[in-house]
Amino acid sequence: MKSVPARAATWQARVGVVVCAWGLSAWACGAPVDCRASQEQWFYDLERSVSLGETRVDVAGPEPASFVALGVSPFLTGQALASSDIAFSGAQVWDDYGHPRAALGVDFAPVALADSSLTLDDYQHHRPYRFASRIQVSFAISKGESAQDQTTRFAPTFRIVFHEQRDPRVHRGPGSLQDCFERHVTPPTALRAQQAALDAQLQILDARMGDPALDDAERPALESRYAELEAQRDVIHAQYVTALQDTVRAGMKQCRDDPQVAAYTWNASGLAIGISPSFRDRNDQLGSIAPRGLVTYATGAIGFDVGGTKRAYVPTFFGKYVQVLGQVLYRLNEPLPDPQDQKRYTDADELVTSMRLRGGTSPLNADLELAWIHDWFDGEPNDRFGKVSAGMDAHLAKGTWLSVSVGRTFERGPLPDELSAGISIKRALLH
Repeated sequence: MKSVPARAATWQARVGVVVCAWGLSAWACGAPVDCRASQEQWFYDLERSVSLGETRVDVAGPEPASFVALGVSPFLTGQALASSDIAFSGAQVWDDYGHPRAALGVDFAPVALADSSLTLDDYQHHRPYRFASRIQVSFAISKGESAQDQTTRFAPTFRIVFHEQRDPRVHRGPGSLQDCFERHVTPPTALRAQQAALDAQLQILDARMGDPALDDAERPALESRYAELEAQRDVIHAQYVTALQDTVRAGMKQCRDDPQVAAYTWNASGLAIGISPSFRDRNDQLGSIAPRGLVTYATGAIGFDVGGTKRAYVPTFFGKYVQVLGQVLYRLNEPLPDPQDQKRYTDADELVTSMRLRGGTSPLNADLELAWIHDWFDGEPNDRFGKVSAGMDAHLAKGTWLSVSVGRTFERGPLPDELSAGISIKRALLH
């Protein structure tokens, strides 16, 4: 039989584990137990009780993946960040031949939208969940508006964001979602402390009831007390979960479009890959749209602060204001305007390599893009030319982004260089 001091030491060790797990006692955390800082623990509880969809943030307005595939975004080079769970876009562009074209599109993240049981904790701590949540599906349709080009084009696009360096829902540094909550909301620590105290008492009673030396006459009273404390604990736990959910709603009102979160995220490093079959009709054909080719592309973004995910992160000048994007896009067996006769479309392959420099801030940044385009026509001369574009991206309102560009082709050989332009607006549904 254990002595009284030995049993007391056992109970104290068990209570120390429980209290340390809740992050409420310095002496408990002094034991050899892996526990998190007390001021952070409430946010870990919050992550386990809130769905991922409740924490959508308005941090970027990437071009719709299908706009990139169709070539109807203001810039050839897309962004490498994940888009919102669902967003709608419209665009008006003038292409490299000066032909006007209008487009409408929708982007959505099927896993993030369909799986309401996916929590913020799942997203943050489990890479497969995070990978699946960043899968995007996009649909867009565009219509030519000139006498030379009246084709209708449609693209269903599948896009995967493999890497996003400074995801505010994952990292803990300045500009992260946790940092924003700590700046704007008061956590329900009182309820949390009550629950931890009840857990500690239950642990002590459990240890006593499991002691072989316990007198049978004492057991009924201990069991009654245990049931009473357990009922109290269940009530406090329900109140704590409700308080966490209220905290999420209050916090997201402030953090959904928080300037510090946006500044932390807008120019981060990332990598995305897209693939899209393309469907279109032809100027000289009537009837329904038919499959015409395949588009694949890879987009990479380079942010200049590799330490941006650390708690002690202090951004440099380039880390605050600059981002470089690069993209390689290949069109396989797609109808393209014949350089010798722009009213006629010819099946061709096209390679587009481009680089885009962004400078500014999340609400407003200027863009400069340089691209080289090579078209291969079967049995006809190839078309090779460069293109330079300039423009801007602007955050107009919560969930609303505008992109504008003006460009010009160059080094086009016997063909005249053409002006091009584009404007698009994107509206994300955040809640």
